[in-house]
Amino acid sequence: LRAIAYRSLKLIDEAFSDLSIYIKLRPNAAIGHTILGLMHHKHKKDFNKAVYYLTLSIGLDPLNARVYACRGDAYFCLSEMNSALLDYSRASHLSPDDTNYHILRGKVLLHMEKMSLAKNHLHYSRKLTPGDKYAKSPTLHSSILQLVVVENFLGRHEDALELLQESSRGIA
Repeated sequence: LRAIAYRSLKLIDEAFSDLSIYIKLRPNAAIGHTILGLMHHKHKKDFNKAVYYLTLSIGLDPLNARVYACRGDAYFCLSEMNSALLDYSRASHLSPDDTNYHILRGKVLLHMEKMSLAKNHLHYSRKLTPGDKYAKSPTLHSSILQLVVVENFLGRHEDALELLQESSRGIA
């Protein structure tokens, strides 16, 4: 898609125009709706249009966990926490080993002030992270900052410090 090239060149209006033409020519191509939804989210901050296009994409590709998470982000920006939670839940069910979806669910639950559930999701996401004694897959990864935040939230401050020290040794 040329729209991706236009976006990387910061030619946002051209990208929107190209995507509109692409969708007219290929209305059943989920990728066009997904990119258009993401562009409305990231570049125009039009979260309602982002939800609209991401919903169209989900209708065409209902097993794409990433699109559910993106729509969840748009709902989160609209302060529609129940809808965001539902989409993050769908994403985590479609891709249960992806730590990011569990972290996103935990974030929404924190905003909904459901601390116990939030803690459970963040704890579970930590179990999926490599280097952890509970890690299930060596291919999964999270940023060190994410891991430190999760450890601190879970009250494991010594583990958070240890993670920071290990990562700083790797940099030095």
